[in-house]
Amino acid sequence: MVKKLLLVSFVLMLNFSVPAQGHDLNIWAGGEFIDDVWHDTMIVMPGEWFSVTIYMQTPNPGDSISAMHFPLGIRYAYIDSFYTETLSELPYYPDPPYVLYPPFGGEAGPDQWDIAVFGGTNDDILDPGEFYCNPPGYKSLSFWGNARGISPPPPPYPPPFNSLIPVPCFTFYVHASDTVMPGQTICDALIDGFHPAGGVSAATFDGIPFNISIENACVYFDNLPGYGTVTGTVTDIMTDTPIENVHVSVIDNTSRDIIGETWTDPEGGYAVALIPFGYYDLQFEHSDYVDSVQTQFGINHNLNTLDMEMYSIAEEDVVFWYGRPGNSPIIAFVGELLSIDVYIQTAETAFGADVHIPLGVQDQYFNGLLSESEGQYYYPFTAWDAAYFDVPCGSPPNPEGWSSQSFFAQMSVSGGPWLNYATPAKAVTFVASVADDPSLIGETAQCISIGVHPDGRPLSVGDTLTGDYYPSVEYVSEVFFADIRSAYLPGDMNMALGLWPPTVMGGDKTYLIGYFIGMSSNQPCFLNGFWASADVTGDCQVIGGDATRLLCYFIGGDCEIEYCPDYEPLWLTPDDIPEEAPSGWPFCE
Repeated sequence: MVKKLLLVSFVLMLNFSVPAQGHDLNIWAGGEFIDDVWHDTMIVMPGEWFSVTIYMQTPNPGDSISAMHFPLGIRYAYIDSFYTETLSELPYYPDPPYVLYPPFGGEAGPDQWDIAVFGGTNDDILDPGEFYCNPPGYKSLSFWGNARGISPPPPPYPPPFNSLIPVPCFTFYVHASDTVMPGQTICDALIDGFHPAGGVSAATFDGIPFNISIENACVYFDNLPGYGTVTGTVTDIMTDTPIENVHVSVIDNTSRDIIGETWTDPEGGYAVALIPFGYYDLQFEHSDYVDSVQTQFGINHNLNTLDMEMYSIAEEDVVFWYGRPGNSPIIAFVGELLSIDVYIQTAETAFGADVHIPLGVQDQYFNGLLSESEGQYYYPFTAWDAAYFDVPCGSPPNPEGWSSQSFFAQMSVSGGPWLNYATPAKAVTFVASVADDPSLIGETAQCISIGVHPDGRPLSVGDTLTGDYYPSVEYVSEVFFADIRSAYLPGDMNMALGLWPPTVMGGDKTYLIGYFIGMSSNQPCFLNGFWASADVTGDCQVIGGDATRLLCYFIGGDCEIEYCPDYEPLWLTPDDIPEEAPSGWPFCE
């Protein structure tokens, strides 16, 4: 009851209508003044306590403050609590719980204000009848101060506050949430908050209120040294839509302990913070999707990114992908051979033993399918009694302008490995000859399809025991046509090694130098007669200056990686590179 009367008394003292002209107060919440310059960003660690000091200035000579109320607001998604007496059971808390600077507090004596207390926490949900509240997602804690108290003591009175320069006045201690993703700056984590008694206010001894200007610091959330955060987005590989409520676990490779875990938000985003540097398995689980695991993922930086695509559990018994799972375009180079893969995924209860896969190609873009000796098939077909490519055929039976080829496979009735894959598995690779037509370069076309066989049998997976065929759904990729001279990443000087994905690293400079000094293992990768990936100066020749340019690039000099304009690259940066290597990579002559 005493505390409530105290707050009511402050309301009576501070709730004035119009400030007198010329009474000004500037307030800075958080940050730090260094050499009279306010540094407006605080660097904090998730899960730790930190201080928010309130600086004040009365810029006009003669202005003096004898009573004030300051509620600091915190956005509890980022800063989840204040230190108050009710939190004393926490294992980690500051000592002392707050700081008061003269004249508000400090050494006891006549120069200390009679009342200077922290109290009156207030959430964004208030009891009925309270007329002030914090914005949604915020809560506040108030500082209350009065130089002479409710019942003024006898003279001499404690001095009021006045300072022509910004000075620290009092400090709150707050706790950064341990679920915050490090590496981000939040500029609305601190605000001037509210209390049912009102907002920020200050008054002279005579009750004249001040005009108040407030600036709140930004908060940058950093990692502890030697710790990192892994973040990313999880999407459906077929629809590219985000997946909510995926359980993400960071698992120690040795102990198999879960080091950190979280669930994806509605945008499919996730972040797991405070992971000691090292290599981990990241596991992604959702009841509607096939579990996915990324093994040996390195968390060696402050912020590490891993996006994940997940396959939905097959609702149909069999799913076919012609080209790439996820339907991203496959890359074809004019005048070259193109491998066209077919992937299969089955439901848990589907066991295939009799398969027909026909592929169709449009004659405008292809010279036709090659002979049955050019194709390739994979397990379990390699263990079946019969597995072969049929002779290609044109129109009819295909529509005019189309050709096709079929693959047949049948398991022995005596048994063998069934066709049963929870995730898409490469089943068959067809080979087609791409038309040598430069006008196709840059075009994306739907020029492959489910083919037609002369006996009319459709695309199918069956069970030899029952003679039934499983219901299926099919997805067919588009084809992007490119010039083989463009199939490189500028700076990937060792692309002859065939590493995928191509990268630009220090080893590329070493590889080029080794080539110049005659190392037989360091071979160039000529594309149509030119080693385009090694020309980083853009002068259409490969000389020692290219190694110098790459070294300058790595040490942070004013050097950009360029390319020969006659060999414009298909992939300008590593971000442009597809997940899977195009058929025939690396195409070196």
